[in-house]
Amino acid sequence: MRYRPDLDGIRAAAILAVMAYHTTIGAFGGGWLGVDVFFVLSGFLITTLLLREFDDTGRISWARFYGRRALRLYPALIAIVVAGLVFFRDFGDHGTLRGYGTTALLALTYTEDLVYGLTGDPHGNMLHTWSLSVEEHFYLIWPLALMVLLPWRRRASWWVGGAAVASWLAMAATVHVHSADGTPYRSYILPWSVAWTLLVGCGLAVIVRSGRLPRILAQTRVGVTAAVLAVLATLAAARLPREPHMVWESTLVVLGTAVLIAHLDTEGGLLRRLLGWAPLAYVGRRSYGLYLWHFPILVLLQRHLNAGGRLDGIAMVVLAFAAAEVSYRVVERPFLRLKSRIGTGKAISSTSQPAPNARRNVPIPGGTP
Repeated sequence: MRYRPDLDGIRAAAILAVMAYHTTIGAFGGGWLGVDVFFVLSGFLITTLLLREFDDTGRISWARFYGRRALRLYPALIAIVVAGLVFFRDFGDHGTLRGYGTTALLALTYTEDLVYGLTGDPHGNMLHTWSLSVEEHFYLIWPLALMVLLPWRRRASWWVGGAAVASWLAMAATVHVHSADGTPYRSYILPWSVAWTLLVGCGLAVIVRSGRLPRILAQTRVGVTAAVLAVLATLAAARLPREPHMVWESTLVVLGTAVLIAHLDTEGGLLRRLLGWAPLAYVGRRSYGLYLWHFPILVLLQRHLNAGGRLDGIAMVVLAFAAAEVSYRVVERPFLRLKSRIGTGKAISSTSQPAPNARRNVPIPGGTP
C-alpha cells in the first residue's frame, strides 16, 4: 500500500483527542472516542494488506503477518516496560516491585483487556495497554477467518457485517449491565464487545477491494458530513454521562470514520489535502509512541508535580512528544526498516498502529485522575 499521509492525519486527530481527554479538562471529555477511530483504521489497513497479499500470492502467510506485527509493536512496548521499572512504585500493583512484575506481565502478554474487563482490578498503572490487547486478540483470529471467507468474497462483507452487529449488541448489553456498578466502560474494553469497531474497518476493506463502493462516497459533502458528525458526537460525549449515551456516541464515531476513510479512498480532494497536511502526518507517524508514553508520563506528573489538570496536561503533551520522537528514531524506526523487508509492506503508515487508551487512570471512559 502506497504511503497515505491523509490516513496519518486521521491517526493524528485520534491521538490528539485521547491526549486532550487525559488532561482532565472538561471540554475534551469526549476524547476517549479517539480509540474507536484507531480501531476502524486498523481493521481497514490490516485487511487491505491481507487481501492484497492473497491476490498477489494466492495465500496469507501467518508467520509473515505476525512477524511484521511483532516488529512494529513489541520493541517500543518493551522499552516502555523497562523504563517503567525505574518508577515501579508509581506503576506497580500496590506500589511494589513484585506488583510491577504483574503489571509488566499483563502488558507484555496482551492480557490487560481481559483481566481488567472481567475483574475490574487494574493491577497497576499500565492500563493503556488494553487497546493493544484487544487488537492482538482480534488479529489472532481475523487472518484465519478472512481465509475462510475469501472463497465467498462477494458475501464476505455480509458475514463481517453480521459479526459486527453481534459484537455491537454484546457491547450495548454489557455496558447496560455494568452501569449498575458504575463501570460501564469495563465492558467496552472486552475483546468480544469492542471487536465490532475493528470489524467495521475490515468490512470496509473487503468492499473497497471488491470495487463495490457507492459513487456517492466520492462527493466532498459526504466526507465532510461524516467528519462533522464524528466531531459532534465527540463534543456531546464531553457533556453526557456514559450510560446510556456512550453506545450511540461510539456508533456514530465509528460509522463516521468508516465513511470518511471510504471517501478518502475514492476521491479525497479537499479532505485528503487537509488531513495530509505535513504537521498532522508527522504526528500520525509518531502516534504509537505518543500512545505508549503519554499516559505513564501523566501518571508521574500527577503524583510528583501535581500542578493541576491544565498544567499537568500541558507538561504531559510536551514531554510525550519528546519521548515519542526519541522512541520513533531510536527504537521504532530501525525495526520498521526490518519490517518493510518482510512481506508486502512498503511504507511505515500503510500498516495499522494500535489504538490509544481512552482513560485517565483506568483504560476506558469514566474514571478519575
